[in-house]
Amino acid sequence: MNVWRMIIRELRCRFGGFVVAVLSVGIPSGCLVGTLALIHQHDTETVRILTQQEENLAQRVAGMSEDVKRAMKHLGFNITILPSAQDLAQWHDQGAANVFMPQAYAAELARSELLTIEHIVPAIRYRAKWPERKWTVLFSALDSTVVKPAADGSGADLPNIPPGHVRLGAELHQGLSLSEGQPIAIMGHTFTVDACLPEQGNRDDVTVSFHLKDLQKLLDRDGMITEIRALECRCAWTDVDQVRKEVGHILPETRVVEHRSVALAKAKARTDVAEQGKQAIKQEALKRQELRHARLRFGAILVAFVSFGSVVWAGLVSLINARSRRAEIGVLRTLGFRTGQVLMLFLGRAAFVGLSGGVLGGALGLAVTTELLQNDGATGMDGLLWTWAAGLLLAVCVSLVAGAVPAVWAAQQHPADMVRE
Repeated sequence: MNVWRMIIRELRCRFGGFVVAVLSVGIPSGCLVGTLALIHQHDTETVRILTQQEENLAQRVAGMSEDVKRAMKHLGFNITILPSAQDLAQWHDQGAANVFMPQAYAAELARSELLTIEHIVPAIRYRAKWPERKWTVLFSALDSTVVKPAADGSGADLPNIPPGHVRLGAELHQGLSLSEGQPIAIMGHTFTVDACLPEQGNRDDVTVSFHLKDLQKLLDRDGMITEIRALECRCAWTDVDQVRKEVGHILPETRVVEHRSVALAKAKARTDVAEQGKQAIKQEALKRQELRHARLRFGAILVAFVSFGSVVWAGLVSLINARSRRAEIGVLRTLGFRTGQVLMLFLGRAAFVGLSGGVLGGALGLAVTTELLQNDGATGMDGLLWTWAAGLLLAVCVSLVAGAVPAVWAAQQHPADMVRE
């Protein structure tokens, strides 16, 4: 007679015991499926929360970066590189330098591919007597060609003064009653007024701006400048020590001055927000990880406890079933059933019970967990069939372990003793 057919007939005849056994092994299966589903949902929710926080931080930092970029553009330059021999007290007091350095320094900085500064522009800002007017004014010139443009376009707009032309500050053109297009004599040379600038309320009002080569020729300083103006790259905002270190390594005969401003304050705020945001995301990740570990520990203890109880209970049910079938087993042994076949009879029954309990318990555990998570507003419950498979495997293992001892006991009984009883 076929062993599996006998198992099916036995389960039909003792259906009540079969239901009790299925329930006993289905409980740990449901607990395992529920635990794994909760952990899966927790991981999905963690990814969603952290991704959302990272996106929010990126948007906030991007907005602040644009604000800083606009402020930097309005500011113009925030780094000035001067000759090391320049007296800073005199430079701050007069707003101009009196020591020159080679213009080639700017190109050398650009070739070095520094990461801390960009938008490098050679310049002259020099205080001198205007012989024709007997005034002391500021002569200024910027190279209209940027040596190393800013990568994000945040650099200042440079005045493009044609050769042979000048731009006059408000005090100068108003005091001389000059207008655009008129000629003006400066240190024995004649220039054309390119523009009359509006009042600024600073030293620019008493400044004459030239084309760089014109001013170099006027001062008899061909190929020389008094300063290099630049912008700090984003990676070096508010980190002037790093800028000084890198520039000093390339141009040891220079010194770096940083201009503190609202723009730099905004840059510092942006850096702080980015750092605080990263720390907040890190703390959130740690908190979620700790919560995951706590849930995992609780689920492991629960599944282990329920599985142990189920093994004991299912084992007792299997033992009672084996003892009630002594006469049946004796008859089967008398008819020629071997020990292995008897063992297969009981273990096959245990495997079938485990499969049934796993299917039932996994389905209930998954249904209950999904309903609870949906009521809680959670998402990410897709792809949880693998938890059902894990619950099914646990139920089969519990059932086989519980039925192993009764199966071995029944297989080792002598057929004559069982028949005599």
